[in-house]
Amino acid sequence: MSSRPLIHLLLCCNASYLQHLFVVLTSIAEQHSHFGYNVVVVMQDGDPAEHDRIARDALGRYTHMQVAFRRFVPDASLVLPTRAHYTVDIFTRLWVSDFFGDDVDRVLYLDSDMVIVESLDPLWEMPLRDHTLGAVSIPGSTRCPMFAIPETAGYFNSGVLLIDLARWRKTNAFDRLMAFIQANHARLIDPDQDALNAVLHHDRMPLDPIWNVITPFYFPYHDLRLTAAEVERVRRQARILHFNGASKPWSYFCRHPRRDAYWHALRLTPWRDFQPLDRTVFNRLRRSISMLLPGWLKRLLGR
Repeated sequence: MSSRPLIHLLLCCNASYLQHLFVVLTSIAEQHSHFGYNVVVVMQDGDPAEHDRIARDALGRYTHMQVAFRRFVPDASLVLPTRAHYTVDIFTRLWVSDFFGDDVDRVLYLDSDMVIVESLDPLWEMPLRDHTLGAVSIPGSTRCPMFAIPETAGYFNSGVLLIDLARWRKTNAFDRLMAFIQANHARLIDPDQDALNAVLHHDRMPLDPIWNVITPFYFPYHDLRLTAAEVERVRRQARILHFNGASKPWSYFCRHPRRDAYWHALRLTPWRDFQPLDRTVFNRLRRSISMLLPGWLKRLLGR
């Protein structure tokens, strides 16, 4: 490990996301940085020792990055609601203070369906101005009224969280979040994200969307309520690409215009020979036919 000052990173996932996790870490390590990286990866399944070995093989050439896997299972008495594709792993980030020592006063949390395309240094050095969190608002979100959040505060995406860990501990953020989840679990839609917004919206500093460019910036899922110029600026200046939603770049049918960034980083990992599971003969034929259809018909068919 180099003698550079450290960026402390937290990632939480399960074994099915291991490949994508290493894409995130590789994409970070490939960027120029004045810092070293102390990375903690928390999982509920798998063998941490085996995952540490994989990390040494996959990332050993990056001497400025140190990765340690930890196994963690939440208290079974807690009600941690899940739905659809969400697993209980989404809540692990809330235990952030358990995964770093008291000497660490700032942590950057990242989801595992991302690719970093520019240095994280400016984000890490950003002042939080007496806020517990820095996070990117979801443009056009209609979730604020559900949790009595002022529209001026906005509703943020929890995939990138710059955390003042000292303040997190001092304000008992974890206890307040758990109390809210236990009392409101039946009405949570994006469970961890809803709870973080409901409890910490007043204590969150908005970050520029370039630090968490979510899929709606590329597809018209909903009205972003932004000018075309602002959407174009965010696309052009993107620092962190977040492949949230269904359009994952490791899917054969993914149409995300920045999916190549994932494949570029993937080729630098032990999964370089990966082929999408849905890249079947039948699906290749479907895709070929789809490419011949006029645009209006594709839109009609929802393709």
